[in-house]
Amino acid sequence: MSRFLAIACAMGCSASVLGAEAFSNATVQPGGPRPPTSGEAFFNIEGNANGNFASWGAARFDMTADKAALDALYGVNNWVVTGARLKLTQSNAAFSTAGDVSVFFSSNNSTSFDSGTSPLRFNAGFLPGGNSQGADGLVREATALVTYTYTPIASGTIDTYNLILSPGLLSRLMAGSASNIVTLTFEGQSDTVAATYAGFSNFTYDGPVLEIIAEQVPAPGSLALLGLSGLIAGRRRR
Repeated sequence: MSRFLAIACAMGCSASVLGAEAFSNATVQPGGPRPPTSGEAFFNIEGNANGNFASWGAARFDMTADKAALDALYGVNNWVVTGARLKLTQSNAAFSTAGDVSVFFSSNNSTSFDSGTSPLRFNAGFLPGGNSQGADGLVREATALVTYTYTPIASGTIDTYNLILSPGLLSRLMAGSASNIVTLTFEGQSDTVAATYAGFSNFTYDGPVLEIIAEQVPAPGSLALLGLSGLIAGRRRR
């Protein structure tokens, strides 16, 4: 699923926001990814204190349609990414518990999330909340795209987070990139956190959504005019 929203900005230019829902997500527990249908309809990040239900999360997004829409709007590769946002819809349960979660970019787009064949595991040896690093995880960037505090409110609540445009993430979102698939990992930062969200196959709520914020590349002539207008304005103030 892709969404499109155009937003006006100063100097007559415009910014566009496009979003893609995850086409796959995994709740990775000590025994491997949680099997469907629950493992696809729900998306949980739970710390070590949750025992066999402890988990880190992973989600994959295909930004192909969003980039094609930007090419159609601004011209092929004639746009730049200025921001990215992550939207997660709460799907809460009695065990949902507040706590911090960190989100990372992973360059691994190939390891299966399938519960029957995936090598992925939750490894409690990685403290505090277990994480996705190691031979049984996904290699990811060292710096988090965002660390946020999950606070259970009500199912259907949409939590929105601005992401850092790290080198890895930007390499997948930028115009003309070789790959349009983005993989993100989600790691609990406390032993007790139990962040519970809707997954991509949830019948009631949207799964994780990754949004691109992009603007048209200014034409060389327009940059010159902007510079000239600024120079004239500066002279008039003297």
